[in-house]
Amino acid sequence: MTPTRWTIVEAGEEVSGPIRALDLASTDEVNHVRSSWYHTLRRKPERSGYVLMSDALGGQRQGKPDPTYRNDFWAAHAERRETLLRRAEVRLATSPSGHTFIGWACVEPWRGYVHYVHVTKEFRRHGIARQLLADMLDRKDVLYTNRTYDGDSCPLPQGWRFSALRML
Repeated sequence: MTPTRWTIVEAGEEVSGPIRALDLASTDEVNHVRSSWYHTLRRKPERSGYVLMSDALGGQRQGKPDPTYRNDFWAAHAERRETLLRRAEVRLATSPSGHTFIGWACVEPWRGYVHYVHVTKEFRRHGIARQLLADMLDRKDVLYTNRTYDGDSCPLPQGWRFSALRML
């Protein structure tokens, strides 16, 4: 069952808010997802798996990364991200008023794919990501398609595997 609420305990008080589908008609919501996806991935793009894969497929010049190829990578990644925003289920956790973005997850639970999870810095380490993915955590067949520098420090459920190709 798709999660519908998030809850944390902050300074002894329970705070909760809705988890709902991304409104593709809302420029603010879509731009927040695009921006946070790009900026957290950009921080250490070599962790994504795509840059490593693109380098292995010819993105090297004299043993060094080719910046032109990397630019092509970012353009292709943006195209894939836009396709996923239309195709996948994007779960958005907001404040009770709906004015603050807490986090979001781009998933295809019917396929067993987690494409991306982002939690706003001040809300990290409160279990928001686990709550966004609650219906998928017990599955052993999940593939995740993006890796980030921050995400590498988070434990993954047993059996989850990385596959950059599944984002295609």
